[in-house]
Amino acid sequence: MDKLLLTPPEAAMMLGIGRTKLYELIRSGELVSITIDRARRIPRVAAEAYVARRCGLPVHNLAASAESAGEVAVPSGSSTAD
Repeated sequence: MDKLLLTPPEAAMMLGIGRTKLYELIRSGELVSITIDRARRIPRVAAEAYVARRCGLPVHNLAASAESAGEVAVPSGSSTAD
């Protein structure tokens, strides 16, 4: 089973970017993240939605496929970045 939430290093590796760029994307609202206590986590579906938006693909299809796979979909416009 794939993890639903990624640590920043895992998300950066998955996206092929560095840690600094990852935090820039979170700060700008382009990449959704959540905090659990003091730990920052990036939902896998948020990383996939970011890539889909960058490629010009419809994001709602990703959310529908995530829901059908039993994952929680994160709306593309929401952000919990601090």
